[in-house]
Amino acid sequence: MALPIAKNYPFKKPKPAPHPLIPLLLTTLAGICLFVTFLGPATYEIQGFQVGISLKPALEGQTIVELPPLGSLSARTHATPLEITVILKNVNLDIFNHQSTFTVKAFQDIFFPAAREALNRFVLRQLLVATLGAVLLTWLILRSSIKRLAFAAAVGLFLMLAVLVLTRYSYSYDAFRQAEFQGTVAAAPQVLNLTSQTLDKLAELRSKTTLVTANLESLSGRIGQLDLLNAPGTGSTKLLLVADIHNNPLGIDLIHALAKHFNVDAVLDAGDLTDYGSLLETELIKSLRELDIPYVFAAGNHDSPAVMNFVRQLPRGHVLEGKVITIAGIKILGMPDPWAYRPVPGTGNDFQETVKQLEETLSRNKFKPDILLVHNPQVAEKFAGRIPVLASGHTHQPEIKKIGPSLLVNPGTTGAAGIRGLQASQEVPYSASILYFTPGEKPETTAIDMIKYEPLSGRITVERQVID
Repeated sequence: MALPIAKNYPFKKPKPAPHPLIPLLLTTLAGICLFVTFLGPATYEIQGFQVGISLKPALEGQTIVELPPLGSLSARTHATPLEITVILKNVNLDIFNHQSTFTVKAFQDIFFPAAREALNRFVLRQLLVATLGAVLLTWLILRSSIKRLAFAAAVGLFLMLAVLVLTRYSYSYDAFRQAEFQGTVAAAPQVLNLTSQTLDKLAELRSKTTLVTANLESLSGRIGQLDLLNAPGTGSTKLLLVADIHNNPLGIDLIHALAKHFNVDAVLDAGDLTDYGSLLETELIKSLRELDIPYVFAAGNHDSPAVMNFVRQLPRGHVLEGKVITIAGIKILGMPDPWAYRPVPGTGNDFQETVKQLEETLSRNKFKPDILLVHNPQVAEKFAGRIPVLASGHTHQPEIKKIGPSLLVNPGTTGAAGIRGLQASQEVPYSASILYFTPGEKPETTAIDMIKYEPLSGRITVERQVID
């Protein structure tokens, strides 16, 4: 009798078993990735800057720098499949305030060694976490022997060290020249590309601005020689109106010079003292603390609660928030731009709520204000015919316009549009206004001086408009 033939004769060869090291290597790699991602992040204090650093596996090597609330930037900086995230969590400005002889070079001399020390600690942390992850996951999944756990530890340490070394030697800081930006910081490419020219230009302007005092003394003399019929009466109350400084320190220098040489009674600021509303920016304008006259502020769309708080802390700072205050005998009403309360600067036509709140204040107030101080001229124009002087900013264009019985006054930009002005191909003049009022219980505007300063030429001009 014939024997039955097997269905799959001849028999297939069995598949070879995987090499015993393959599961071990895969488990080790998974342990490294998991532990570095979730236990590797760390936060360090580096000379007043609180910085968070983290790593995680990625398809391409990139560095992400997060600058809350401004946004983030990212660049393909290295060859290894690793995503590096750096977050600026906080800035302690006290470290700058306590250094009376603060310079950028002196700060760099202490910052970079501290940063290198923090980076070394971070690298050591990643090596330890990677080794721990390799060992623990191998033990949990494979229940390996001590010998295999030691092998997993060695592999984990070696792999992490190799990735970090390759990252270090393939890292390119030049990659940030082609960085991708998100959020408000998306404006940064222009700043990064023109930083060198801007700083050189700022230094040049600063050196020439030392001549402002002498020029203003000469200008004051010429103003005194104007036709006496056009001159404001003696004893006039003088208010310096400024706007759109955009954290330009030269604009603050101009405020000091004008306040001194025209002997003004107070400064009115129609907003946009900064660009992004950050507390760090107030370091550029900290010389406002030296003013010995009232500084009245209506926040603009580029300001923030932090900037308003900075003004409140000035020796004679006042922030307008929908109430009438009296300064040098002049009643002033105003309130912040609604964008000043939002996380990022912006513009929009959503000013109706501001108008409504100001309307309510007017209806409740027994005495009519002499001045309305707001950032947006569209808000100011809503009160034409009801408030004598409507002061605003925002447009960067000096203007004096009669609207019925009211005067709309815009001083232009006292900071020459800030960093944008420094980058402009044509010089943007610094401008401000001086408002003259008759003394007494019912002050009236008698004249307005529109002042422009061109720092590159040192030219200062003044146009006086007499109010009938």
